[in-house]
Amino acid sequence: DKEKIFEVLKDYYSKDDNTDRQISKWADIIMLFFEIKHGDKVIIYDKNFHVNATAEVIGDYEFDDDFEYPHVKKVKWLKIFDEPLNIKPVKNKLEKHIAGPPTVIKLTKNDWDIINDHATGKNEKNGVIGENAGMYKNLNLILYGPPGTGKTYETINKALEIIHPDNNYCSGKKRPELMDEFNKLLERKQIRFITFHQSYSYEDFIEGIRPESKPNGTIEYPVKDGIFKQMCFEAAYELITTKIKADTDIGYETKKAHVLDKLNTNDFETETASPYIFIIDEINRGNISKIFGELITLIEDDKRFGAENWLKTTLPYSKEIFIVPSNLYIIGTMNTADRSIALLDIALRRRFTFEEMMPDLKLLDEISIDGINLAGLLKNLNYNITALIDKDHQIGHSYFMKLKGLEIEEAKNNLISIWYKKIIPLLQEYFYNDWERLSQVLNKGFILKEKNRLKGNYLCNDIYEIKHFEYDQWEDFKHNLESIMAEAQEYNEENSNE
Repeated sequence: DKEKIFEVLKDYYSKDDNTDRQISKWADIIMLFFEIKHGDKVIIYDKNFHVNATAEVIGDYEFDDDFEYPHVKKVKWLKIFDEPLNIKPVKNKLEKHIAGPPTVIKLTKNDWDIINDHATGKNEKNGVIGENAGMYKNLNLILYGPPGTGKTYETINKALEIIHPDNNYCSGKKRPELMDEFNKLLERKQIRFITFHQSYSYEDFIEGIRPESKPNGTIEYPVKDGIFKQMCFEAAYELITTKIKADTDIGYETKKAHVLDKLNTNDFETETASPYIFIIDEINRGNISKIFGELITLIEDDKRFGAENWLKTTLPYSKEIFIVPSNLYIIGTMNTADRSIALLDIALRRRFTFEEMMPDLKLLDEISIDGINLAGLLKNLNYNITALIDKDHQIGHSYFMKLKGLEIEEAKNNLISIWYKKIIPLLQEYFYNDWERLSQVLNKGFILKEKNRLKGNYLCNDIYEIKHFEYDQWEDFKHNLESIMAEAQEYNEENSNE
């Protein structure tokens, strides 16, 4: 019983200044360990939330002092991963909270299915994804992070690796080669790319009534299919076993009619099909509830056409049957400086896997301009921003990536341009009219302050403006960048000594 375990632990560990709360936590872990029984499934993960193996318990408790941790239960290894697999992308879908080790967590059957499917690269709910799909079994994915962290850049890589499931398709290929392949797939409409904005609507996305002028001067109001509806029918056509025989491309309307005919007569079989990718840039800028409407349910993995529990609906304008096929991947990007994940529509959050993309300083390690290490500069800038606002408003590495490989004089000129045209405007937006906090980030050498000269007893603000350094003032510009780095370093050292 837990009370007895707690007392034993307290007697043993009390000399080490451990709190009752900590000892109680250890007692909970021990209780859960002894509850594990023959036939239970086990997931082994590390402090980075990487799955190392999955197993099944096949024995009772044993004490074996040959092991560093002698309290053991024998297991049969179901899968041992050569490269530990990250389970962070599916954490938000789990019913139980996954804490960092050392701990024991009792998961639900649904949690096991989610993690095991993700870890093994299988999707038992639909037969569309092949064995090599691995981490891309998630049909709905959002890449989120601060501006400039390469979210849109990464959607292209992910799209290509889904369509070409060979291991590491993008590895070793130069960017122009990848972009050529991406553009070919855009032309073939196997990939679609759109950007959400405030005025984007259900009518643009699914279907809507659009006025159309006729040669005789009359105006008609036909129902026009939106871009997402078009791609759903294109992808669904590939899923249906029976195709229309033709020597040339039969076109969207013919494919759509064929799919609708099969759905209406319930006369179809599905097969493994080529993946289609729908990329939504800046997904959080649109009104998700209005754009997706009632179709938000249909994008769930097990509600898609081709899955075991697939659903269909009837659209309000055309009265046509509509489905979302299981070979259609949705990849979104989200700028957290615009909007936090916490503010996203709950229905959307529940149906998407989220993958965080933060500034990657390693990509800047080798870029140094006249002694200015860009990785160090960005690290210190972001430290200040995080302290004053939060980590969602950091500055991404991609702003500086174009400086890589440039000759020294060209690099200096471009760095000044990036600083004043990209970095400063972004910071001014973050700290709008708050010059005191902006000066804490930038260093006072980049900010000019002038006392107001109005006479009389007025409550007037001082006048601030950004100080611009031209190319021939490089040494002054460099000195102020170094000051940003030095001040942050001094602050870090002071805190570490407290």
